[in-house]
Amino acid sequence: MAGCDSRADTIKANSLINDDVFSLDIEADSIYLGGVSTYFITDLAIEDLKDVIAKDKNAKAELYGDMILITYKKADSNIVSYFTIEQNGENAFTLNVPNCIINNEMIYAPTHFIKYGELEKYNAKTITTNKMYSLNVEVQKFLSFYKDSNMYDIVENGDDITIKLKSDIVVSEAEHQEIRHTKSEFTIRVDRESNTIMYLS
Repeated sequence: MAGCDSRADTIKANSLINDDVFSLDIEADSIYLGGVSTYFITDLAIEDLKDVIAKDKNAKAELYGDMILITYKKADSNIVSYFTIEQNGENAFTLNVPNCIINNEMIYAPTHFIKYGELEKYNAKTITTNKMYSLNVEVQKFLSFYKDSNMYDIVENGDDITIKLKSDIVVSEAEHQEIRHTKSEFTIRVDRESNTIMYLS
């Protein structure tokens, strides 16, 4: 973690791609900043955090077990940015972006749609190429995560789907402060009958 600010009450995370920043104003005992993510401790339950987020006119909050998916869209933009709040303990949470590491590069990834326990964790969730992952939703719901963001072109070639950052999307300079570069293109293979996916690259 990069630093600690005790008794602070503004929690924020930076988008992986653009300049969007999601902020959450709550009472927190401590806040630890670390790159795109923020670790914090609060007396609020995860359901209460979801209610706080719902008051932000630019944000939509969905609860998936011990994680909140935040869909963030400013009124003057057609770009959707995603953020998450994950519960790490009874009063401990992390505000982050939904991401995974693949070949030592970071990608936007709806990890909440991958069945629990299938992802390797070491500081961040890690994707292994050429390995099947089971989804807890239909494949189309998984792909909608990328389509709805308006940041990616989706090219389907049978069961192989290439997801590529649109040419007019400029990656924020702040992103390059991260240890791992954000991957702008990757390919997955889907099986719609079994609701499984495989990252090929």
